Amino acid sequence: MVWGCISAAGTTNLCFIKGNMNPKQYVTITKENLVQSVEKLGVKDNFQYYQDNDPKQQVRLWLMFNCPKVHETLLQSKHINVIERFWAHLENQLKKYVIRNKKDLGDAIKEDWGKRDPLTCKKLVETKPKILNAERKNTGLPTKY
Repeated sequence: MVWGCISAAGTTNLCFIKGNMNPKQYVTITKENLVQSVEKLGVKDNFQYYQDNDPKQQVRLWLMFNCPKVHETLLQSKHINVIERFWAHLENQLKKYVIRNKKDLGDAIKEDWGKRDPLTCKKLVETKPKILNAERKNTGLPTKY
């Protein structure tokens, strides 16, 4: 499993977790990496944290005191969730690598993660409100996104 931080300003920390992540690991990883990431991106006082209602991502108490604004996304919908859309983009880029095992995959993700153009990240983040509005207007029916 991989934990990564992206924003409209680009990508930062990336963590690899062996096996399945549990809630305690998620809180620890978030505490250790989120603050560092927003400081690196220069958005410490003005960032929004999105989580997708996965039970292990319920770090509400810590987030309440450390994040200016926290959002819980609607359903786990890949076209709404910014990080899922980012991973889909990254997965497409990984096709150019020769990946034979987990180590190769990890190395390819690390290499490509740092190459992500901040403009691509910005576009993914900025389209979220448009997608949410389209979803609300169509009451769950398909949209152009």
